[in-house]
Amino acid sequence: MLATPQAALLAVFMGEAIRRVRE
Repeated sequence: MLATPQAALLAVFMGEAIRRVRE
């Protein structure tokens, strides 16, 4: 993955989504 602000936001967004699904 490229080290760009967009990639960082994508990673955070995906992390939050997985967190909500696991809850």
